[in-house]
Amino acid sequence: MNKRSYRKFTADEQRTILDETQQPGVTLSEVCRKHRVSPGLVYRWRAVAQQATTEA
Repeated sequence: MNKRSYRKFTADEQRTILDETQQPGVTLSEVCRKHRVSPGLVYRWRAVAQQATTEA
């Protein structure tokens, strides 16, 4: 049985991807396809980032 490998994204890469999703006229799907990430992962990053800002 093969072990599944996952891509690791640095905090800077995550921030860049999240910033791209906030640009006007850009859809989440476009950004996800460009960076080869799932929309669910981006939503998780958003939730974690939002929670970090509310706790600060």
